[in-house]
Amino acid sequence: MLVVYFDTVDAFVRTSRYNRKGKVGLFIEKLNYIKNCYKKMMEIKDKYELKFEKAIILENDMLELKNMNDNQEKFDACITSPPYYFSIDYVGKDKISYDYLGKDMKKIESKYLGMKNNGHLKGNYNELPTGVAMYYEDLKESIKNIYWALKPGGKLAIIVGDSTVNGKKIPTTITTKKFCEETGFKFEKLIFNPLLGARNRAIRGDSVIICKKPARE
Repeated sequence: MLVVYFDTVDAFVRTSRYNRKGKVGLFIEKLNYIKNCYKKMMEIKDKYELKFEKAIILENDMLELKNMNDNQEKFDACITSPPYYFSIDYVGKDKISYDYLGKDMKKIESKYLGMKNNGHLKGNYNELPTGVAMYYEDLKESIKNIYWALKPGGKLAIIVGDSTVNGKKIPTTITTKKFCEETGFKFEKLIFNPLLGARNRAIRGDSVIICKKPARE
């Protein structure tokens, strides 16, 4: 309920498009959406006779994953969506949540991809903004770490989206696919999902890139 509440309050802080619905109306709409997602998930669970296991949440840094030696070739799959920090103010967007939890927003922001890079770029990024190039450097390193942590034959689904920064298109989708292949993943599929009502957004849609780590011969 708190998550829905935070999302509702944040929506009113960032835009006036929901004013006619009111906070209570939007809260109910968002809550019903979550309930509908749960219903669909249970239908899929029953249809495919899935067994849900208790989740274990480990807090760590993707760029320092290799420091946890017991995670090498441990996982069957990875589903992730790295933040597009140069297009979306994630920290500002979630300020109400961080304030409620008593979290240091600057400390959290410093851990985003591209924020830890010291500015010494290894690759050539064709005159992209420095912040984007630093983001790409960390993104490539994180993909290498995912490869290290997956079992042979393991799958990666990474959700990314092209964006526009200062009028320049940032080709994150094709760049991420290239990083995956350079790391050793075998590309399998790309699924594009347009964002409805995204006319004025920096990101017009998401792409799911699905890759596989080759099995040992």
